[in-house]
Amino acid sequence: RKQAPVSGNAIPVQRLLSCPASYAHQAPWVPAKPAGIDGRSRLVPQITPSSALLCAYRGSNTARQQAGWALSGRRSLAGGLASLADQLTRQPRRPHQPIACTAVGGPQTNYLIGLDYPGGARIWVAATDEPNECVAASNGEFTSSGIIGPTVSKAFASGRWPARTPVSCNRSYQDT
Repeated sequence: RKQAPVSGNAIPVQRLLSCPASYAHQAPWVPAKPAGIDGRSRLVPQITPSSALLCAYRGSNTARQQAGWALSGRRSLAGGLASLADQLTRQPRRPHQPIACTAVGGPQTNYLIGLDYPGGARIWVAATDEPNECVAASNGEFTSSGIIGPTVSKAFASGRWPARTPVSCNRSYQDT
């Protein structure tokens, strides 16, 4: 059996992504900074990932404790990875000034999206689905004001990242 030559700049073999047992900090939180990939200029790179893992942590936006929520589910996506890359790449940078939010109480799900790329690079993205749509998305280096939580909830339920809905003047809510 031949052994592959070792290069000085090779990315070490990494284990498959796995969901942390709990969501350790207040949202948005990621368990690791981007590895082998630039996370400073966009939420995710303009490259289709080779795999995507969704980790869900369910709670309430009125809970006194907004950290330490237990893992409530995990799902590997079976499709739509090019659409995922396209949608998350386009998310806008969050402005520095605070945004106004309503204070509607209700269920909140914090998600971690773990993406693996060819060559061993990986990135985690935090996204939250909650009634006020005020929690930012982040990869630990880039923070976005884009609302992606409801899309992540659809992907978690179906096992596929949904295609972007075409813009229509007849809908009450537009995906920005």
